[in-house]
Amino acid sequence: MGYLTLSVTLGLAVLMLLAVKAADYFIESIPHDAIPIVASVCAAILLAFALFFYIGGWIVKGHKGAFRVGIVLSIVWIFAWLLASDPFDSYGWDEPEAFFLGGLLPTILFWGVVWIAKGFREAPDPS
Repeated sequence: MGYLTLSVTLGLAVLMLLAVKAADYFIESIPHDAIPIVASVCAAILLAFALFFYIGGWIVKGHKGAFRVGIVLSIVWIFAWLLASDPFDSYGWDEPEAFFLGGLLPTILFWGVVWIAKGFREAPDPS
């Protein structure tokens, strides 16, 4: 269940990013200033989907304390970086890499390493 939900969540994220880029380049009716707002709404929908399905499953039931704190701190980190990088006013949609490289990439890398380490720890001994 967890891997399926994660795959669906990542797939939806890619589709949303493609939709935002398509809107940015091909749809003239959306003002360029509204693109960061559209991207933020898509990210909020993706986060709500992930929180409802993924965190509501094995993370809450199977893990305690520190792991839950890590999840909450990751979410807080992403939104704090969003506020600190101020993409609506100072960056606009011209430099989204400031948010993605500073806010999302470290969080994704950290939890990816945790996920890989957990997989190695739970793998059966081949000997």
